[in-house]
Amino acid sequence: MTIQKITLATQLHVGRNLDLSKIIEVKNPIGDRAKPNGGFWTSTYIDEKVGSEFFDKFISDNDWYILEPLEADIFVVENIFDVEYLLKFYGRPNTAGNETFIDFEKLSKKFDALQLKSSCFTTDSSVKILDLYNQKLNIHNSNRHPFHQWWAESTLWFCDKFKSVIKIQRAIKK
Repeated sequence: MTIQKITLATQLHVGRNLDLSKIIEVKNPIGDRAKPNGGFWTSTYIDEKVGSEFFDKFISDNDWYILEPLEADIFVVENIFDVEYLLKFYGRPNTAGNETFIDFEKLSKKFDALQLKSSCFTTDSSVKILDLYNQKLNIHNSNRHPFHQWWAESTLWFCDKFKSVIKIQRAIKK
């Protein structure tokens, strides 16, 4: 389990008219959805061409914002032990009654953010394919996986923990 007060590397947010004072309080989704409503999403910034791992995979024509994080209480997920701890203390039931989803509302009371590292998406990752409740849950195609719909390294912020925000022009990929 990795629970640390840390300062993340430079982050990238892609959207329009960024206003951190308007971060929507995170709410647990209804039904078999793993991602919450609200919060604020970033991914680790690489450069002005790639953007981040997330935006290297998904094209967006929105504005790019570079954010410099402050030190924050961040729950970092890197392996199966992190997932087990997260579900034990911050789990909520899916529609089948098994605790395979995250209680984001409870988590947000103790932490400033939840980060899923890029190592969670490698072929041999213990997070990508989980054995839970006698089922193999694949992060990309099982709607009962706790991180279903998370496609790349990213951080879900529950509050504004940034010292600066700069809107940048992204380079055109060739």
